[in-house]
Amino acid sequence: MGNYLSCHTPENVPNSRYREDDSGDKEPKGESSPEADKKQINDASIDPKDSSPQKFRLQRKKAPSESTVNDNQSSTISRASWDSKGSSSVMHKMKKSQRKNPPTLDMNLGKLEQPIVGCPMSPQLTYIDPARKPPEIKWLKKRPGKHVREWKNLCSGDTYTPEEADLGFQLRCEYTMEGKLYADDSTCVLPAPNPPHKRSWRTHRKAQDQTSSSSYENWRILSWNTLSDQAIHDWHKKCNDHMLAWPYRFRNIKAHIDEQDADILCLQEIDEKHLEDWWKKYLCQDDTYLCQYAGGKKYGCAIFFRRQKFSMVGERSVLFETHLASLMKGPLENWLKNNPEDSKAIAEAKRNLKVHRQGLIFELSPNSSTGTSSRESNLFVATVHLYKSERKSDPYIRLLQIHALLDALQKFTEGVKNPKVVVAGDFNSEPQTCIYEYMEKGEISCEHADLKDSVLLKAFKQLKCPFKFRSSYNAVRGEELVYCRNTNKATPVVEYIWFTPRTDFRANGVLEFPREEIHDFPQVKNISSDHQLLVADFSTNRVVSESQKTAVRRMDTKARGVQGGMSTPRGLGASKKRGGFGPPGKIEGRKEQFTKKCMSFGGGSLNSPRAGAATRGAW
Repeated sequence: MGNYLSCHTPENVPNSRYREDDSGDKEPKGESSPEADKKQINDASIDPKDSSPQKFRLQRKKAPSESTVNDNQSSTISRASWDSKGSSSVMHKMKKSQRKNPPTLDMNLGKLEQPIVGCPMSPQLTYIDPARKPPEIKWLKKRPGKHVREWKNLCSGDTYTPEEADLGFQLRCEYTMEGKLYADDSTCVLPAPNPPHKRSWRTHRKAQDQTSSSSYENWRILSWNTLSDQAIHDWHKKCNDHMLAWPYRFRNIKAHIDEQDADILCLQEIDEKHLEDWWKKYLCQDDTYLCQYAGGKKYGCAIFFRRQKFSMVGERSVLFETHLASLMKGPLENWLKNNPEDSKAIAEAKRNLKVHRQGLIFELSPNSSTGTSSRESNLFVATVHLYKSERKSDPYIRLLQIHALLDALQKFTEGVKNPKVVVAGDFNSEPQTCIYEYMEKGEISCEHADLKDSVLLKAFKQLKCPFKFRSSYNAVRGEELVYCRNTNKATPVVEYIWFTPRTDFRANGVLEFPREEIHDFPQVKNISSDHQLLVADFSTNRVVSESQKTAVRRMDTKARGVQGGMSTPRGLGASKKRGGFGPPGKIEGRKEQFTKKCMSFGGGSLNSPRAGAATRGAW
């Protein structure tokens, strides 16, 4: 018998093994008489080397009828019935029943991940001795609820893929070693998200000839507010509860991100609690992406960049509250000398600026520019989520926040002549607002309609933007997009990807919104977020040699584990490139051994590594 890996008290036993009486004390299910308790203790698996009562688990003998389920309980739940009435009740039971780690002896059986239809799952087993692998791993299921105790056998094997017939059921993974039963119960099986809708590309008419050749350096940047778990309460009445469950949402969000094959991801409303176990685990696997996070205790922003294309030169996070305090100190002191009656209004306005929001700035060096030490070839990327709430909705708050970010960015790029800059994020401001005018025209007057009542802006008189920006979507399309965000009426976007236009740095193409989603409300039903994602392609005049392209392609392919014939060029066959979100048998473009190795939740990869572009030229 090996050493114990962990010790668990009976309080850590899953809810399926114990129940609570009215007093709150836990006791084993089933027989409750003293004779029955004595019988259970005699039948329990106890390690002879340790008589501590905290290192064994009571085992109730399995009744012959427990391997089957009654006819009235074996009926399956259809997708339609789940969407209409099953989601809320099952999700309520899931919240009431929190799973806990089962006791383990010489093996570690971790928690089962959230089961989703069509997504293979496997137990997380850590063996001390590989020769002692369990002879058989069984998968069972039952309907949720304490009154249902019968588990139905499904199959045996290292992995199991939930089917439509398992929708709404709990799953169990169990095996027996040396007469001891090890088991873990999952939460209820959720339906799989629908595959992402097809999105079309809009290219700049002047850039079509220039980008027809794949020899130019090009980058793809994605920006998306992914909706924090802290903000999903607004959507409970507008969509089914299972659509707001984080495992369901993350799988859907990742499918949309994978579909675009971006080199840089600027993401907002990233929950810090999900950063390590979800975002970094599944996006940074095999060093495909590297990332940095900046935010508060609840959520913040993050930038992910493809390590095969860029190297990190420097980064900086900007706390708006602190940076604005230093920026406003001089102008406000001068204003109050001549206008002391405004002291009370200025104090109130300064309190409104005390919100914990941060911006994030990266300086990235393209790997294709190896051998050049000039910073002028580097790309400066910033992401931001400007603050807006019902209590603090004044435009001057967001205007001063973006001004603070760009002031910090100007200092960050000091010494670089006409730098290549991209600022992407959720600006919470439509095109007709002062924030948009400030970014596009490079300055804003305190006489603007949005700022007439702002005392703080009177002290500045005029804010000047240190860079000349242009919206990538406006540059390519001639106008911004619209979609149904907060109501069933389509309104202009509040998210943008801004860039500093140069003769050697331009936006060549942008991603349109799917027609099915523009007028669909709420957006959470389709994309698991209340914001649409933006994607833009940029290119430079730098010619990338064939040897450099081959080296980057080789690094990218090796990091993602893409084998010959499995990668897809950008923009070609997007609908077949990833698949993997429907029922079994619908997964396209994967080899059997690749699927077994990379597609399980427990194995460390979520739905498969990115089968992105091995050819980096065209879209």
